[in-house]
Amino acid sequence: MTKIERSYEFRERINEVHLANRRDMAVKAAAGEVEVTAAWQIAYSDNDARIVNAAKDLQDYLAESMDLSVLVTDKPAADVPVIKLELDDSLQGERTYRLTVAENCITVAGADAKGVISGCFYIE
Repeated sequence: MTKIERSYEFRERINEVHLANRRDMAVKAAAGEVEVTAAWQIAYSDNDARIVNAAKDLQDYLAESMDLSVLVTDKPAADVPVIKLELDDSLQGERTYRLTVAENCITVAGADAKGVISGCFYIE
């Protein structure tokens, strides 16, 4: 049987950008994997509003979907694990990005702001 939807009921679904509680707390990172925790920060090096917004969107995803509260900053602490969002002139092509993952650093490098945003979406 087909459900009859009230007027504009679809807005409730599309207004939810990040699904809540997607993280299974029983699953832990295996050897060779990196687990992002609340100790991490998201840092951006370019004040392009689109990159700053991508950082805030990733922060919202981590909060809503992964139950992690992380700081967004343009001045990350030296001794804190970080997700870095940055432009990289060596990358070619619109929306091109590269993810580099190390124990205490995940770098999302983009050829342009759209590339950084695409890399953030990939993480999500």
